[in-house]
Amino acid sequence: MKTQLKNTENAEQELKNGMSILQEKNKGLDNINNIGSQLKELSTQYNKSDLSESDKSEIEKKAGELLNDLDKLMNQNKTEESNIVGDKIIRLNGSDGKTSIVFSKGIYITLDFVKGEDTKPSNANKTDNDKYFSSNVSIKTLLQNPSIIEEKIFTPIQKVKEKVHDSKSIIYRNFMQEYSSATSSINELFKIGGINARTKNLQILQQKSMYNEVSALYF
Repeated sequence: MKTQLKNTENAEQELKNGMSILQEKNKGLDNINNIGSQLKELSTQYNKSDLSESDKSEIEKKAGELLNDLDKLMNQNKTEESNIVGDKIIRLNGSDGKTSIVFSKGIYITLDFVKGEDTKPSNANKTDNDKYFSSNVSIKTLLQNPSIIEEKIFTPIQKVKEKVHDSKSIIYRNFMQEYSSATSSINELFKIGGINARTKNLQILQQKSMYNEVSALYF
């Protein structure tokens, strides 16, 4: 039973690590969404009829800086391990000896007038020249057409965020199963004299701490 408990604890840690990876990806998506919101606000200002050419130039400059930030955020780290918005393959080894895989697809953003989502190969088939973010329109064109921001940033970000949440839900369900198994094993070990009261209380506290950490990452 002690071996089973150890296996369960190892599985819980892997699930926590998987949840952390997805939470970091979610933060990256929020950062991209925030840049999109700033670009949309600049677009609103840019299209005001009473704006001077000097004002427009200043807005174009700010928009260019935001696009550079977006490029750095999405393209500076292109490996699966380091890119916060790329494909995530999370392997989870359960206490029952079975391995499950959670796949969270990456996001690719191309600013253009093409309708529909960008389709790119997975990281396994991607070349070094492929980018997660690129723009095929000028800054002026982007600011004059806020629909590009809506369709090419906000819409795909929302879809990926929903899928990330689905993946987190799978991991959380698996964690709750392992958590229930661990607490049951601890209580059973105490009943049969395998551990003393002090050890039992310590292990239960450790389980509650793990539960709180994983729950904080999920909700």
